[in-house]
Amino acid sequence: MSSSSVDAEQADLHVLDFFLDDVGSCALTAYSDLMHQRFHIIADVGKFRHSQKPAGISICEQYGQLVEACLNQENRSLSQPISERDSAVDVAGPDDADARTTKSRSSHEDAKDAIHEWMLAPLARGRDKTAASNYKPTVQEYYDADTRFFDLEIANSDHLIATELEATTDLKRRMAKLNPEISIPKYIRDLNYFWYSASDLEVLDGSSSPPPYHPTRVRVKSTGETFFFKAAVEEAPKVTKREITMLHRLAQPDIKDQVLAPQLVGLVGSGTSSTKALGFLQSEIADPVPLTSKLDVKVPQADRDRWAEEAERMKNVLHEHNLVWGDAKADNFIVDREGKLWLIDMGGSYTDGWIDPELADTAEGDDQGVEKVVNALHDPVNNTMSEEEDSQSATQVKEHSASPRPSKRKAIDVVGPVDTLSKRRKQDEDTDSDAETDIDSISDESSPGPATPARKTAAETDEQLYCLYASDPGWVVELKARRGLMAFFAWYYTAGKTPRARLMASIV
Repeated sequence: MSSSSVDAEQADLHVLDFFLDDVGSCALTAYSDLMHQRFHIIADVGKFRHSQKPAGISICEQYGQLVEACLNQENRSLSQPISERDSAVDVAGPDDADARTTKSRSSHEDAKDAIHEWMLAPLARGRDKTAASNYKPTVQEYYDADTRFFDLEIANSDHLIATELEATTDLKRRMAKLNPEISIPKYIRDLNYFWYSASDLEVLDGSSSPPPYHPTRVRVKSTGETFFFKAAVEEAPKVTKREITMLHRLAQPDIKDQVLAPQLVGLVGSGTSSTKALGFLQSEIADPVPLTSKLDVKVPQADRDRWAEEAERMKNVLHEHNLVWGDAKADNFIVDREGKLWLIDMGGSYTDGWIDPELADTAEGDDQGVEKVVNALHDPVNNTMSEEEDSQSATQVKEHSASPRPSKRKAIDVVGPVDTLSKRRKQDEDTDSDAETDIDSISDESSPGPATPARKTAAETDEQLYCLYASDPGWVVELKARRGLMAFFAWYYTAGKTPRARLMASIV
């Protein structure tokens, strides 16, 4: 089967979750927007090792190569080889086109995409699509979608098949963990935004950027209004809470006419809940196009220069109001149908290549990221890389480093100086049983100034400053939120100072 036909069969399947252990077994969960179902597929490496026929051995070889490619990307290795045979030997028969396709593709395409496609192929070929419909599920139905469970096996005819399993309690529990839901602290509930029921939101479109696949454009069934749905980040709830608070702040009279950003419309709850949210709604941007696609000499210079000036201006407005954007990069600038430039993604993070990790969620990080955007707009030829060049650069970094590269997106707790809303938030969280410790903050003009203590005198040495912060265990939590101190302790660690300094460096 050709690669294009495999892609066509899997066009409606979107990967939600993927797990690979060190033994070589995998589990993958996908959603079909054609069947409105989830599929959980298990690949148990132990079952692949038993086949003695050439075709079965070939399947085991394919799988082993894909697994090793994935682990290599993550700088991991197998606890034992999947196959005892030499992986360089082509054991596929002359008619086994799938094997050759997989072998050649695994060395050129993203390793995870390749193994995802390999695992989904038996399911995609065997599905009955006659039940498919144009029905549009609600957000609630999407997250509560019926899940079918499958195990990959080598059949007696020596080809890979997907055998359906019984839905056990443990498997159902794993699926429930995929749904985003976070507790909303009192300081956000007191902002009095409308709560929408997930059952009243019809899913019109979805996206895998950023992964996993999730609903994006939704319609309120009771009113017909359309909005953009942003799912909560369950593994990093502070990201979602930060973005909600930032959008609220950007809607205030002193700044709303100076920065073009989506409007926060309301929170989305499951059922009648008004304390836990699946995400939030924000206004749509008409015909949105990432600025990344405009970093091209084919785009008129005048337009690129105008966007460069606007990007710098909006960034400066944020800083004038003591606000830090965070993940400054071209993808987080959007151009609408009228050519206007918007800011999106206020969750606070950094992207490797745009912002240095030590500058994440600082004004300096914003400056660095926007400067690169501006330079790329003015001169795309000398300030951008093609996908191939970027891939080669990443490979070189990996080959010359013993540690993995920083994550492309990494949530950081800090936002900026503390303001009145942040003080209230901290008080609320101290008494709110469903809220976690959250010390990131948003500033406004009433800010009393940075919460980080200043040096008492210019004569204080770095050693004395270290002792000042490290002497009180209560400062450990605060240290984790102060980027300046994180940079300081990073320096202290690399300078080879005391063991206690190295311990504190590992904490922050």
